[in-house]
Amino acid sequence: MLAHSSTVVLAPSAVDAQGQVRRIVGSGPYRITRLVPPQTLAVGVAPTYDGPAPVVQQARYLSVSRAETRALMAEGGQADLAMQLDPASWQRLRLRRHLRIEEVTLPRTITLKLNAGLGPLRDARVRRALSLCIDRHGIAKALLRAPHLAATQLLSPAAAAWHDPALPPLGRDPVEAARLLREAGWTRHTDGLRDAQGQPLTLTLRTFPDRPELPIVATALQEQWRQAGLAVQVRIGNSGDIPLGHRDGTLQLALMARNYGSIPDVAATLLQDFGPNGGDWGAMGWQHPEVTDALTRLDRLPGAAAEAQALRRRVVRILHEELPVIPVAWYRQQVAVSQRVRDVSLDPLERSHRISRMRWNT
Repeated sequence: MLAHSSTVVLAPSAVDAQGQVRRIVGSGPYRITRLVPPQTLAVGVAPTYDGPAPVVQQARYLSVSRAETRALMAEGGQADLAMQLDPASWQRLRLRRHLRIEEVTLPRTITLKLNAGLGPLRDARVRRALSLCIDRHGIAKALLRAPHLAATQLLSPAAAAWHDPALPPLGRDPVEAARLLREAGWTRHTDGLRDAQGQPLTLTLRTFPDRPELPIVATALQEQWRQAGLAVQVRIGNSGDIPLGHRDGTLQLALMARNYGSIPDVAATLLQDFGPNGGDWGAMGWQHPEVTDALTRLDRLPGAAAEAQALRRRVVRILHEELPVIPVAWYRQQVAVSQRVRDVSLDPLERSHRISRMRWNT
């Protein structure tokens, strides 16, 4: 748990008499030389570091919100590493001879968050029907340019302990989706679907452009549900709109990219998302006592214990069947790398850029 950035333990000398942090004291290969929040961070080799001397002596990190701009910086030689590329830019940059693309699959999943406390979405059959309308393979192939990223379950093989190959894979089946909706009491009229109370239904799907693929995936979902008779409006705003909508109860649907590896122990993130009260980036209006009990017990068990493995399988199976969030696609980190740099390796947990391991091409 202490590996998470929010739990950094500060040295006593980092804090002044008033309790304010005045300097960063660390033991790593670099130290901060310049900090201009929220955009720029510069580092240089730390004279106190007692490990192998890094070849790369200085680095500058620039936060650039638009994926297209990051790609142009790599293409124009303004960045040695450009991260989180959008699919269109990745396709273009891989043809540039002065660049190469490094990638790694992450324990991050593009998921659809549902307000299961909302009358029409309370029925698990309805949630399964919404899932069965989704053409995950088409989205992964046409929009993400990587068919293997179609999510067959919530956690990808990158989170091996939480990926169960025995689960029946999520897929598209419009006929079965229609049957489940009829079984749940929904009817289809010429003007679209009506819920079990006979009311015409229009849902709002919120998403955000910080991750450039989300708005286009949201548009694809809107069309796939329209073909099933379900009207969905897409609203593109800020990422903060999703936790805000969770807390004030106004959220209906949200498309997001959830990182299940932000804490090395996936169980901690799942307990945040699927505990008794749900979570900003997890369940809303849904809880399951078996899931809560299993995740709480996992906190006390060695990870390799047979009981822990059984509990993990039980949790992922319940989430797979109940669908408090619906997986759409798994995620990969794609980085454009300048030919100036070699020995670049990507951290699947996104905790380090591993700059101290890199070397210059001479």
